[in-house]
Amino acid sequence: PVENAGPLAGLLAGLAALESVCPAVMVAACDHPLLTPVFLRRLIGAWDPSLPGVIVVHEDRSYPLLGVYRTSLRAELERRLSAGERRAEAFAHAGGLRRVPARELLPDAREIDRVLLNLNDGDAYDRALRLAGAVEP
Repeated sequence: PVENAGPLAGLLAGLAALESVCPAVMVAACDHPLLTPVFLRRLIGAWDPSLPGVIVVHEDRSYPLLGVYRTSLRAELERRLSAGERRAEAFAHAGGLRRVPARELLPDAREIDRVLLNLNDGDAYDRALRLAGAVEP
């Protein structure tokens, strides 16, 4: 394992564990708690098996930890991590990945914002609770 490699190390571990079991994996970062089954099914449906993977993009932002990857990408990811790459965004620009706009998966802009809400701070956590109906607005 590559030490201190952040979320890419988790992706590498998953790809390595499943490479001999299945051709591809769907990846969803744990800080997207409002993902829906509909969104995830559509994301999986957007994957073209002839490509290395598909990731979500929205408003000029890539979501490399929200996608489908061929498990055979393990070797490429391992090479990048061994070379010192730690940014998931850099891996998102790996050759051949399809970048599917979130609006192709969900046409409602409000639903996209809800589903892609990333819990990186207390304010986002509070917003997620409100959106999930766990607290009064």
